[in-house]
Amino acid sequence: MNSNQDPGENPKAFKHQVNLESARRLATSLSQTWPAFDQVAFLKTVEAALPPLELKARVGLIADALAQHLPAEYERALEIVLATLGPPLEGTSHVSSEAFYYWVHAHFVQTRGLGHFDESLNAMLEITKRSTAEFAVRPFLRKDSARVLKFLRRHLRDPNPHVRRWISEGTRARLPWGERLPMFQSDPSEPLSLLEQLRNDASPYVRTSVANHLGDIAKDHPGLAVETAKRWLAEHRASPKKFPHAPWIAERALRHLVKAGDPGALGTLGVASSSRASVSLISLDKKRVRIGERLTFSAVLKGAVSESLIVDYAVVYQLARGKTGRKVYKLKKLEIAAGASVAISKTHSFRPITTRVYYPGEHQLLLIVNGKVKAEAAFQLLGPNLSV
Repeated sequence: MNSNQDPGENPKAFKHQVNLESARRLATSLSQTWPAFDQVAFLKTVEAALPPLELKARVGLIADALAQHLPAEYERALEIVLATLGPPLEGTSHVSSEAFYYWVHAHFVQTRGLGHFDESLNAMLEITKRSTAEFAVRPFLRKDSARVLKFLRRHLRDPNPHVRRWISEGTRARLPWGERLPMFQSDPSEPLSLLEQLRNDASPYVRTSVANHLGDIAKDHPGLAVETAKRWLAEHRASPKKFPHAPWIAERALRHLVKAGDPGALGTLGVASSSRASVSLISLDKKRVRIGERLTFSAVLKGAVSESLIVDYAVVYQLARGKTGRKVYKLKKLEIAAGASVAISKTHSFRPITTRVYYPGEHQLLLIVNGKVKAEAAFQLLGPNLSV
């Protein structure tokens, strides 16, 4: 356990990756680079305020303390910060202690470097080879998107996959945890032109970002996303060796529209918006499940005609103050013949997670075929068994 960690907290929470130990590591590295760095004062500032803070606030605290104890001249301070960078990442693991460690470096550039575009963009390029600068680049895009886009285009063929992924992630209008980019929400043409260059990237890490980015565009411009995916799929059919990744990207990018039953998205993926298949049986392995346990359900689909099916399921959760909310989960895509039956099953976990609070009460499980609810079953979610 970290020395600044509350024993009652989830020890796997991301915020614990940004801790007093990582601040000490940074202080040691800075003092080796610049002997005038006051490690004691820096760590005193961090240690006093760090424990109650969440992840992004911890990053901001350490970056602000860093700035307080470095030279006031940004170019000189940046030179010192960059001298602490270790070697570039090997592979494409996107969540690691190193990624969180270097988030502080990126945040320093994000909050101090807006008046120094060239130096800051080049610094982000180096930082993203060790972590990511997808959050740091966003204020620069908001200030002068043309200038940043020109820089990013020069690196579309960078040999480092982290750099190529940064180009996609950094320009996502709705990047999770990131500052919104309203100009790209209203007009995604510039980011989309970057995705056109990255969609056939050799790295799955980069292609996943392309698909997620197109999925973001679909939330604001569903028609544009559908038409883009349709065009990419047509190019794949015409030249599968040249565009081998289009089907996977299209399916991932349109998954939220498919869950919502969007006819255009379903048709693009080759399925009808109104399936004629029926559900002849749906069953749960228990009617009462405790928080922390698992629920297994099974169903039998009956085909009226030969067709392609996208099968999802949803859980209708109890929320605070008597409200309910539906969350859709991917299940499978399959082909069914006329008169055939297909059995499916899935186990769903109610293990506590940081992104969801469970409330006891009646819940529903919905089976969704081509965007339409075909069957449902109710069950009771109970509080955890505290005696175990």
